[in-house]
Amino acid sequence: MTIPACVFTGGGSGGGVVPPGPPNEDAQSVLYPVAFEMPAELSIQTGMMQVGVSFTKPNQLAWSRAIVYTSANVGGPYVTTINQQSSIGGITGSISTVNPNVTPPDLAILLGGDATLYSFATMDDMVADPTGKNMMFVQCPPDYYGNPRNIFLRYQTATLGAPRMWWLANWIYDLLGDINLNIPGILAVSQSIAILDFIPVTIVLPDTWIGNTLYVKIASVNNIGVQQDLSTITPLEVPIVGLYYKPLAPQYLSINGQEENAGIIYWDYGWSGDLVMTWYTRNRFNSGGYDLSRTNNIGRDPDFVRYRIEIYNYAESLINTYYLYLHIHQFPGDETWIYTYADRMADVTTVPFKVKIYQEDAQGVSDPLSVWVEYPTGG
Repeated sequence: MTIPACVFTGGGSGGGVVPPGPPNEDAQSVLYPVAFEMPAELSIQTGMMQVGVSFTKPNQLAWSRAIVYTSANVGGPYVTTINQQSSIGGITGSISTVNPNVTPPDLAILLGGDATLYSFATMDDMVADPTGKNMMFVQCPPDYYGNPRNIFLRYQTATLGAPRMWWLANWIYDLLGDINLNIPGILAVSQSIAILDFIPVTIVLPDTWIGNTLYVKIASVNNIGVQQDLSTITPLEVPIVGLYYKPLAPQYLSINGQEENAGIIYWDYGWSGDLVMTWYTRNRFNSGGYDLSRTNNIGRDPDFVRYRIEIYNYAESLINTYYLYLHIHQFPGDETWIYTYADRMADVTTVPFKVKIYQEDAQGVSDPLSVWVEYPTGG
């Protein structure tokens, strides 16, 4: 397998006040290193899959730069295919506080070095910002099946609470999954984070990497050119799932005008005929997502094929599968499908039941929008 090239860019933050010390001492390791597959919104300029690498440079006079090495195998060989190195770190750290038991929930991060985080005046200002500013990556443990569960979120404001410790407010959780406001989800203390306003290293990947794991080592170099021993550096693992091609799940299902709440729509006893289901589309490049002039301005993916609607019974056994085909240029907001009374009777669908809606593109399938239809409490 071809080892990808690394592309270094400038910018980012340092690691704070540099203490005195011999300029020729061994270079210290970078702090809070992270490597992650970049979502399509951040890779749109290259038109290819990318892995982002970020770190905080150590507070050391002798440290001069970092070199990124990659491998297709955890044991190597590790190679770098460029002559350029990064002398400037990014903004990385870890989650220091998560408290879902207050309103709104508390979320604080501790940075590895000194940096000033940006705040938007309003949520509208943040959503309308086309640069994707204040996006944050959180490295979470894999799920039960070993699938990566890394989270991307955006925060409106950051307030300095202590040296290098920032409180975040009004964050949109899980930009690639089921988006919610101020929901901690699977966030936990000590999880590594990276602020994505600046990514010091990006690695372009060919499509053949999908389904494989990229291993990354970041080696520090001192002022006289002596590099860390690669064998002493723990590799970062990046499972490549093809985020550049993976559609985003639809959002905000309504049935007969009644919107979901926390993944549930309560059955209205007045519903005796067809069930009209509507939802919002999303596209992985966020095209139109920064235009607040229309609430349904976000268009479909350029390679959109169809929606798949699955109906499950109370035991979560699949009852039937339906498909909704829409033209890519059909005006967004036309995401409407009717579960007819005749189809419900033929499926023998009774309350409670579950609806799952997937977006299928030419090169991938989204995670589902999953909603239960239940009787009201006491119904």
